[in-house]
Amino acid sequence: MTWYEWQEAPKAEFAVLGDPVSHSWSPLMHSAALKSLGRTERYVAIRVPLGEFTSAMEFLGERGYVGVNCTVPLKEAAFQWCRETTSAEDRIRSVNTVRLSDRTGISTDGPGFMDTLPVLGVTPESKILLLGAGGSARAVASSLAQAGYSLSIFNRTSSRAEELVNSLEIAAEITEFADAEGFDVVINATSSNLSGSNLDVRFGPNSANVMAYDLMYSREQTPFLRMAELSGCKKCIDGRLMLVHQGSRALSFWTGEPPTHEIMLRALES
Repeated sequence: MTWYEWQEAPKAEFAVLGDPVSHSWSPLMHSAALKSLGRTERYVAIRVPLGEFTSAMEFLGERGYVGVNCTVPLKEAAFQWCRETTSAEDRIRSVNTVRLSDRTGISTDGPGFMDTLPVLGVTPESKILLLGAGGSARAVASSLAQAGYSLSIFNRTSSRAEELVNSLEIAAEITEFADAEGFDVVINATSSNLSGSNLDVRFGPNSANVMAYDLMYSREQTPFLRMAELSGCKKCIDGRLMLVHQGSRALSFWTGEPPTHEIMLRALES
C-alpha cells in the first residue's frame, strides 16, 4: 500500500495516520466508498510519529485536509489535540476520527466493533476475555460494559488493566493469566501483531467452542489467530469487519453520506 511521510503529504481530503501505517487498508476501502458515492475526494495513508502529531495536524490542515483517521499509536494524542469531543470519547480518552476544520473528534472503534457482534452471532450472554489496555481496548471495553456483557481483561502490565477499569468505571474482572478456558470470545486488542511480540494465551480443551477475534488484520493470518487455530479454535475472525464498520461511521461523520458497509467489504475482499 502506498503511503507518505507527513511532510510530503499529497493534496487530498482524507487520510489515515499512524506509525507504522503501511499495513493499513483504509485507503482501499474509503476510495471505493467515495467513488461509489460519486465523490472525487482522495483518501491516503500518512506516517506520523507520535512526537510529531501536532505539527503534522497543523500541516495537513494547511494542505486542505478535511478529516483523518488515527491508528496506533496516535489515538490518545488525537484526543488531546481535539477541542470538541463527546462524553463517550471523554470517558475513553481516545479518538480515531477527526474533523480538522473545528478539531472535533469521535471514536468509531467501540460502535464499529459492537456493529460486528450481531453479524458474528455474539450475544450479551457471551463471556468475553479482552487482551490489552490501550486505546482500542478502552473503546471496546467501554462499549461492551455499557451493553452489559460479562467482561474480563488481561494485560501484561496488570496496573494498566486496573487503570482502565477504574478510569472507565466499568464492571470487569482483571485476570492474572490470559486463559481462554470458560470464555466464549477472546479479543486481541493489543498491538502485538505490529510489534512482533508473542501473546501467551492459553487455549484449553474446549478451544473449538471459543471465538478468537483479532482487532488487527492482514493478508496473511495474524499471529494471534494462527496460534488460536493451532490450538483448536474453529472460529477465527480478523479485524476487517470491524474496520469496515468503524470506517463507514467515520465517512458518514465527515460527509453526511449513508453507511457503505457492503462496498467497503467488497473492496477489502477483492
